[in-house]
Amino acid sequence: MLNISSITERDEARAEARAEASEAEDAMMACVTKMDDIERKPQDLIHRINHSRAADQGIFSGFENEILSEEHNRAMEASLQELSQVLEQSDRLGDELQGTSYTLSIINTGLLGTSGL
Repeated sequence: MLNISSITERDEARAEARAEASEAEDAMMACVTKMDDIERKPQDLIHRINHSRAADQGIFSGFENEILSEEHNRAMEASLQELSQVLEQSDRLGDELQGTSYTLSIINTGLLGTSGL
């Protein structure tokens, strides 16, 4: 004959087994979630590092362009200064040449005037 207490005990045991299985399933899901989080964190970190590198590269490129531009400006300024000095010297030499030409012209006129006497 069936004993009601044995049926009840069996039902309780099944309920308890289901509860334990549910707890185990919950624990497993929690582990899976933690594993997903652990996997996601390095990926997020790598993404942030790459983003930061791209931003740094942009800053470095801008800085490099600025330096090259400044160097170019200094070189142009030096070239213009040198050109200015060469033009000043050319003007002085032109003035000297004109003075020398005038002096030679006077000497020539004097020599021509004395040879005709």
